[in-house]
Order: sequence, then structure tokens, then C-alpha cells
Amino acid sequence: MDKNTDTLPTPGTEQPSGPNNTTGHEAPISDRPAANPASPQQPGTTGGENPDKNYLVALLISYFLGNLGIDRFYLGKVGSGIAKLVTLGGLGIWHVVDLLLVAFGKLKAKDDDRPLEGFAKNYQWVKLAVIIVAVFNVVVVVGMISLFIILAANGSLDERNDRMDRMDYGPRQRQLLDSDIN
Repeated sequence: MDKNTDTLPTPGTEQPSGPNNTTGHEAPISDRPAANPASPQQPGTTGGENPDKNYLVALLISYFLGNLGIDRFYLGKVGSGIAKLVTLGGLGIWHVVDLLLVAFGKLKAKDDDRPLEGFAKNYQWVKLAVIIVAVFNVVVVVGMISLFIILAANGSLDERNDRMDRMDYGPRQRQLLDSDIN
């Protein structure tokens, strides 16, 4: 009888190789450490970045064409891209949400849990730019709302003064009308 056949394990009973294993067989691929442990990996990813979809391209598409759902089409999410197109970016709300999701690396390509290519390299400055743009947009929106309120209030006062000029009020009636408004 051959000496080597007695020591070989039967198929399916191989044990992973390691310091305590004397069989000499290699560990299954799933039990092996990553080939390059120095490569940046995000928690919960299968390793590395998705080389098929670029982070900056997705971010720019989301910013400029997000209301039309083009960012969703780029990431391979055709169904939600059509829905976003039909609703014009969810009346703008979906557009803003997707822009933030892409910017912070939470919106990924279909069927791929890895971050988009260039995310690790560009994330810090994009995060700063998104915060600056968000603050700027809030200031602009608050300023425009304030301007509309001022214009509306000014327009109603002008209308009241025009009506008073067209009517023949005496000094006493004008004084009563002014006291009602103030």
C-alpha cells in the first residue's frame, strides 16, 4: 500500500492551512486574507472601488442633470431613473437627496456595494464643497423669501395709498384709516 494515500484527506475533508495545520493544503479563497491589505476599503464593501463608475462624474451628473434622473441612469438604476425623470426629480426634493447621497458616497452603482472610483481620493474636498454650496443655497433661498415678503408688504401699502388717493377722504377719515393699519 502506498504511504501517501493513507495521509491524503478524502475530498471535502480538507482543512485550511495555517500554523496548526500539517496537511499542507491551502485555505479556501474565502478564508484567505486580502492580497493587498494596504488598499483602502470601506466597511461593509467587498473590496476596493468600483472601476466602472466614476465618483466625480456621478456627482457632476447628479448636480446638473439630477432633476431628469440621468444620475440614476448612469449608476444603472433605470427604474428609479425613469421615475425621477417623470416626477422631475421628485419636484426637486429627490434631486437634492440624491445629490447628497452621491456626494457622501451612499448612492452606489446597481448590484455593486463598492464605492465609486475616486471616492476615497476626492471625498474630503467634495464634502467641504457640498457644505459650502448648501450654506450658500440656504442663504440665497432665505434672502429670496425675505425679498418676496418685503415686496408683497410694500405692494399692499402702495395699493392702499393708491385707493386712498382716489377716494375723497377728509383728514379725520384718513387719521382713522391710518390708526387701523398701524
